[in-house]
Amino acid sequence: MSGAMGDGTKFCALGQPYYGAIPGYYNAKKMSDLHTPGPSDCWVLTDEHPDSNDDATLFTSPSATNGIGQMVEFPGSMHGNAAGMVFADGHCEIHVWKDGRTTQPVTYITYLAGVNFNTYNQDLAWWANKTPAN
Repeated sequence: MSGAMGDGTKFCALGQPYYGAIPGYYNAKKMSDLHTPGPSDCWVLTDEHPDSNDDATLFTSPSATNGIGQMVEFPGSMHGNAAGMVFADGHCEIHVWKDGRTTQPVTYITYLAGVNFNTYNQDLAWWANKTPAN
């Protein structure tokens, strides 16, 4: 589930605060909080990469709309380099990832998180534009 959804007061398995308790991140607590972007463009649920799945929350920074920045955790890509996405308005889609750096092989050994992209990653830009922001 998107770390930007809900009140953000729960703690992950590592004892760190979830999204909402991190300064600079926005949490949508109700439908009227989904204004940038609107409900039809805010992702709520998606497949997560098995090597990135450390809790029930998947974090994406809404500040990486230019495709430069950190992919905090990785989306799943086990369905033909694609992941199922559920949006706040209830519609679903299969999103195919375009940048090879997004579709990492599954190893069940190496933990994937906190990868910085210093060059444009169109998947990071797409995902950031689908994450609620203030």
